[in-house]
Amino acid sequence: MPVNAPAGSAAGEGLEAVVEQLWAPALATGEVVVARHHDPGNGWRTLEGYRAIPSLSRARLLVPDGPRALGARAVGNYRALLPAAAHARRTALTAGAWAGLPLVSQRVLLQARADLGRTPLTPMTLLRDRLGEPDLTATWRVNLNTNRKATLQLLDRRGAPRGLAKFAWEPLSAEGVRREAAALRDLAGQLRVTRVPALRTEEDYYGQPAVVAAPLPPDVRGAGVRRRPPSPVEVHDLFPVVGRSTAATTGTCRALAGRLDSLASAHPGDASVATARALLREALASPSHLPVAARWHGDFVPWNCARDDDGTLWVWDWETSEREAPAGLDSLHWAVGARQEQHGERWEAATVMRALDDATPMLRALGIAPSDRSTVLAVYAAALAERVLAHALGEGGWQEEWMLREQLDAILAAAGRLLRDTVTNP
Repeated sequence: MPVNAPAGSAAGEGLEAVVEQLWAPALATGEVVVARHHDPGNGWRTLEGYRAIPSLSRARLLVPDGPRALGARAVGNYRALLPAAAHARRTALTAGAWAGLPLVSQRVLLQARADLGRTPLTPMTLLRDRLGEPDLTATWRVNLNTNRKATLQLLDRRGAPRGLAKFAWEPLSAEGVRREAAALRDLAGQLRVTRVPALRTEEDYYGQPAVVAAPLPPDVRGAGVRRRPPSPVEVHDLFPVVGRSTAATTGTCRALAGRLDSLASAHPGDASVATARALLREALASPSHLPVAARWHGDFVPWNCARDDDGTLWVWDWETSEREAPAGLDSLHWAVGARQEQHGERWEAATVMRALDDATPMLRALGIAPSDRSTVLAVYAAALAERVLAHALGEGGWQEEWMLREQLDAILAAAGRLLRDTVTNP
């Protein structure tokens, strides 16, 4: 997407993603432009300034352009949550910023027309006004993944965290932002032993939803397999079992069936969609009454969790959460994520089947009978398929770093075999 900017404008894959995901509506008004150089005589005034890391053409972070301490904190906050290699890179950037070394040689400026007479609507001007924090700035994480949306780590003038903002820009990201806001509202005041970020505000940005969550505690540390995994008590706190029912009557499964039906209507010849629909129909035909959780997270994995110094488990990134789901989906997904993090395993059928065995003690603790594991797996595989296919058949395409069609088909086939074997040999 071309950047709307005067001569000397910035461009590059990472920056274009920011333009696409966040700045495009403002640029379309003609009131703002993106530039690399500040020229007071060109009829534009600078609203915001950033530096691109690692470079303008390959930007993955935009950090606020300002004092040394601000830059250091902007790249250094929460680096204890990162994997070892990323932690080392971020620590080096932090040290360099404190030493006064420029993070990069190129700047990114968001400029407004000098004769405008008012402040144009941009993500930052919106949040400064709604949160009542006129000095608010942000580090922008540029997201080029299939499930792409820009996220903003909000900072005060000293670089201290003030929250995490997500802005939707198309239908899939809009659904995710709305789900996250709903989950944070539902969970407020409900948790006993675990914690989630508080909901600071929900906003509308040029017709698309935005959500801001409160910052995590500064002492959180990555809670992956290198640290204590969630206990049955913590899992029940986050996803309490509220009754028993057939899978077909749960809100999550009804909604999932509807989304797969919509995919089938849009892509009538797609074999993977047909397989996922058939698998879900088989699972929902089961008369077994399963434990039903009040919600499921949807992406409950080690890298979306952390523990503070007191050992309290914090969980974030609720954008795939849904109410009323068969219990155990999150425990199975955690087991897959743990295998990916600990062993470097990819999305393969063998990985998912091993994860099912890993999750069995937690499934048992939730009240799931051994004969019902196959139903939980089938619902999980269908939910995974719907998520992957919605992106792959939409604008995202198939991406090797996530999952290819043959990998998805193998997972669906393995889940189907176990479901049919269980029916035949309960």
